[in-house]
Amino acid sequence: MWLTLLSRGESDLATRCFAEQFFHQIEGNAQGLELKDEECSFSKEGNFKELPCEEVPHIFFEYIEKENSAKVKADFIVVVQDKCILVPKGSLLKTFSIEYSMVRIRVTEGEPIEKWSEIASSISKKGIYRRLRSPIEGLLVLVYQDPLSKTDRYVLYVDTNNQAKVLRKNE
Repeated sequence: MWLTLLSRGESDLATRCFAEQFFHQIEGNAQGLELKDEECSFSKEGNFKELPCEEVPHIFFEYIEKENSAKVKADFIVVVQDKCILVPKGSLLKTFSIEYSMVRIRVTEGEPIEKWSEIASSISKKGIYRRLRSPIEGLLVLVYQDPLSKTDRYVLYVDTNNQAKVLRKNE
């Protein structure tokens, strides 16, 4: 029962990531994404090609450990529900980790988060329920789940400098 309660949910499975094709060689006939004005739309000829979101932190981020931040090496786009989040090259994203036995993230990419607002809940190995709050304020760009961690470990990437741009998704 607890596992069902704490799973991320179906809406998060719809998160998709796209990279500029010249920066990252994408195999096969990947879905494309095109930007026009304040909109993004899917197309085979788009400049941005789809890749697994799990690869984004490893390919696009240069970590600055002292500042708990990551500098973006090239433009990429995160598509979630009805919006696209364009993260330009050179953006500085603040990061923080959440790691407990079981975690449920309560925010999705593209949502603004306020400092000390509730963003997740967790259950420890001893069965203690906790509400987790954000230590920073900004636009949530990406939620990365570490697949190799023995516990639920998430890294949240937040744009605190208003560098990321939220675009409307056009079907």
